[in-house]
Amino acid sequence: MYRIVKETNLLSGRTEWIIERRKKFLWFESWTRDLELNTEYSGKVGATSLEGAQFKLSVIEKSNGNIIERENVAR
Repeated sequence: MYRIVKETNLLSGRTEWIIERRKKFLWFESWTRDLELNTEYSGKVGATSLEGAQFKLSVIEKSNGNIIERENVAR
């Protein structure tokens, strides 16, 4: 389960929409920005608009976290 969080920097006035994943262990639940994607990128995933964040979330949900497609190319 994922959610989109609106984050506004009060000093610069910049707004970002960040994607978070629900983490559950036994009865303890929390939200994390580590989406466990199959990339080497370890930062937060989001966008500067809600539509952009919703698009990225739809791609993540459709691919089950397998964002990078790899294939062997023969010579």
